[in-house]
Amino acid sequence: MSAGTLAAKRRRATLRTLAFMAPWLVGFAVFFVNGGVYLVTIQQFGYDYESGKATDLKAGLAKTAAQIDTDIVQARP
Repeated sequence: MSAGTLAAKRRRATLRTLAFMAPWLVGFAVFFVNGGVYLVTIQQFGYDYESGKATDLKAGLAKTAAQIDTDIVQARP
């Protein structure tokens, strides 16, 4: 087998592997990065509520949900 043919097979195998991995990588990046942002948003509200800075639970949760919705809209390409 010539070196050119072997290199072409390796390149095809690499591209095939990347094609199968691409959806997983994109999904991981979206959920991991955005999930961290959502976690910080919810955590901040929890700290505010527990410390007494936020006294209305229902309004605070609604505000937190609105912030997460805004983050989702801003994250879209």
